Amino acid sequence: MKNLLVPLILISLSVIMNKPIYIGMSISTLFVYINAILNKCNYKDLNKSILSSILSAKRIIIILSLVGMLTSLWMACGTIPYLIYLGLSILKKYNFIFFSFLIMSCISYILGTAVGSISTIGVVIITIGRAVGLDTSVLAGSIISGAFLGDRSSPISSALNLNIEMTNSNPYKLMDKMNKTLLPAFIASGILYFILGKYNSISNYSKLDNILINLSNSFNLNILCLIPIVILFILILIRIDITISLLASLCSSFLISFLIQHSNIYTLTKISLLGFNKINSTSNIINGGGFLSMLPVVFTIISATAFTGLLDSTNSLNILINKLISSITSKYDLLKKCSLLSILLNTLTCNQTVGIIIPCKFMKNTFLDYNLEKEDLAQCLSDSGTITVALIPWNINSIVASTLLGVSSINFIPYTFLCYLIPITFILKSRKNNNIDIFA
Repeated sequence: MKNLLVPLILISLSVIMNKPIYIGMSISTLFVYINAILNKCNYKDLNKSILSSILSAKRIIIILSLVGMLTSLWMACGTIPYLIYLGLSILKKYNFIFFSFLIMSCISYILGTAVGSISTIGVVIITIGRAVGLDTSVLAGSIISGAFLGDRSSPISSALNLNIEMTNSNPYKLMDKMNKTLLPAFIASGILYFILGKYNSISNYSKLDNILINLSNSFNLNILCLIPIVILFILILIRIDITISLLASLCSSFLISFLIQHSNIYTLTKISLLGFNKINSTSNIINGGGFLSMLPVVFTIISATAFTGLLDSTNSLNILINKLISSITSKYDLLKKCSLLSILLNTLTCNQTVGIIIPCKFMKNTFLDYNLEKEDLAQCLSDSGTITVALIPWNINSIVASTLLGVSSINFIPYTFLCYLIPITFILKSRKNNNIDIFA
């Protein structure tokens, strides 16, 4: 158990001391490695597990690197400035935080990805909110709540489809069950964001008008600026590989920057690597992004996957899971502990996928033994592990969201209401129906 407890303490200390997560994760990896050597594990096998685990994450590292470059180029080519201009013009008299939650929920459901939704529309919304002086912690919470609805519920979500495949569930039957916990949690979240939005409204309209004027003066804004984001949306919707979709949007951003904003190749290359930092009247609003902005996330992924590979190699997780399964006494106890296991795995491994695959592998037969359906296992994992990853400061999903939005995870976590309310609703409904077929 010390292979799990000590790393959890070390990672938590990194968060408490406001140090990069990858420092605590790297020290944890070193601790587990040394402990494994002392327990007579073969160092060659350990090294092989580390390398194999890191290589398995190469795709997500490439994607996040492209996202960092794309964000800065969208600023340079006018995509983000134009969307901010439209957003400020249209939403300035509405409850901005409430509508941000609704917009992000719709976008994430369409795209099926939280990271994709945050890196596109989420970045625009937080930039608008920051420009007009809204509380970015509350706003980021509403953005992330809406974004992770897509990971949990969208028919094209990779997390949901992995869940369906691993549990061999009927998608339509699963959706029906999941909607029964989603609707009350979604309505409650909407009410909370509506109330918070009333107390975080735009009051200084003269400042807002100045921002609109400065945007017009600093960029050539027209509908052609939307081409990069339209290309990305269309390619994602028709299920083109995300890497290809990002590269296509990135290339179109270069072209639009060159033709409309009159940037040169050297400047655009520098922006894609270092981020957008143009000194003008909008520099306090439009800045950031770039490949270098994603390096802390990349380091975290490398250290987290190395750590996960060691846990797998030393069978540390198997011991924990077997103890958990042996202590189950009822249907409700099974659902509660399966939820806990999924969240705990996301906490320990910093990975959303592990919180789906391992519970499916170890608990599928236990669900059948208690006369529960495959869809009950799938819903349990969606309503616990999938939706709560943003609440774990050192989980990769939370770090990416924090990096893209420029808001510390400690600041936005208290306001990600949907990520709390769905698992709470699931547990309450499970308890209520403990002695009958759940959610019947």
